[in-house]
Amino acid sequence: MTVLDYAYDLLVAIKEKKNSFSVTINKEINKLGLGQLDTGIIKDTLKSVVNRYYFLKSEIIHLVKEDSELDTDMLILALGMSRYARNTIVSDIVSFLKESSHFEEFKFDIDKVQEMLETISSKPTPIPAKYEKNFVKKIALLYSYPEWIVGMLNKHFGKKNAFKTISDSRKGAPINICVNSLVYEDELPSDKFNKTGVASNSYEYISKDSLVENELFKTKKIFVMDQIEQLLADKMEVQQGDEVLVAGNGHNHLVNLLAINAYDLIRINYAVSSEDAVVSTKKISNQLNIKSVNTFVSDDDMLITHVSPETFDKVLVTPPNSRLGLIRQKPEILLTFKQNELDGLIAGQKKYIKEAARFVKKGGLYIYSVPTLNKKESVYIVEEFLAENNDFELIEDNLIFPYVHKTSGVYYAIMRRKEEE
Repeated sequence: MTVLDYAYDLLVAIKEKKNSFSVTINKEINKLGLGQLDTGIIKDTLKSVVNRYYFLKSEIIHLVKEDSELDTDMLILALGMSRYARNTIVSDIVSFLKESSHFEEFKFDIDKVQEMLETISSKPTPIPAKYEKNFVKKIALLYSYPEWIVGMLNKHFGKKNAFKTISDSRKGAPINICVNSLVYEDELPSDKFNKTGVASNSYEYISKDSLVENELFKTKKIFVMDQIEQLLADKMEVQQGDEVLVAGNGHNHLVNLLAINAYDLIRINYAVSSEDAVVSTKKISNQLNIKSVNTFVSDDDMLITHVSPETFDKVLVTPPNSRLGLIRQKPEILLTFKQNELDGLIAGQKKYIKEAARFVKKGGLYIYSVPTLNKKESVYIVEEFLAENNDFELIEDNLIFPYVHKTSGVYYAIMRRKEEE
């Protein structure tokens, strides 16, 4: 196998959701047991391709005569490797294609591929002039986004917010820090941490020193946590003695922060979809010495087998969603999420919000939250739920664009179950 074959196999695993982009770059490549040079080439190639997939595709599409995903992805990888991978030249990449284990399956002309690489490998193709006045096509190519996502954001929020959201998603995110107030109550030193004001104890790590060497981090007095998660924890306003239910993956830091905010004098039930999520949450709880989080595997249909209706003071639910607010952190979402998946997700979200509402006690808070910028998965879901359930009232809802806090994009709605008349 050539380095191009290895890169192809890893890209396919990302597209099929077998591995995340982060896991691929940090773990899967190293498992191949290749030398430092080849490992570096594959990393450079995958980073460039996952972040620029649709733009690179637009440059090579004229060479793919049939609708062959193998041909398309191999040519995208070849172009990405020639342009962005260190220690490679065009002749090397043509050799990789000729020596590929897939060579007999290729339908493209290898001579034309070599000509293309020699022509544009050092100079990206300009955006066609005909797209200059077409916002969706221009932005889709400029930032390598699927056109349907650009069109959706433009329709929902207008050109200004759509552009700022898309362009900001291509910038790096700061390292967000949360203070473990169980063991540390002082302000963090201003030369290394900048207080954000997003949540009560939210900071950005601004030092150029490695965070893992920071003494506060090593002693678990601080930990890394997304600002939006910190904001949601503040919005829940937990108190000592509260009964809390959190349902949905991705909240393993949030449930521990809720425990910290209530000095671990609280009872938190956390429903996740897999045993891996249980292990991950328990590991973090143990590291922070948190005792009040009970994590178990359950989907919305099975919650009733673990907890009782109308028993929780605070309920937070995050059903499966498109995660389109997380592109800054997970660029592979642009490759893995398809428009035709939306209808099934939305049907599940409508069911989820109704089922989880059963567990909110009268007078209790109910928070629906999704890290997406699609109104059909957020605003419209809550509007329909409130129209059908007049025993709940809306207290606050907010759609936070990722450029606001340089972090995730998210929607949340805070509702209250009315007391009996």
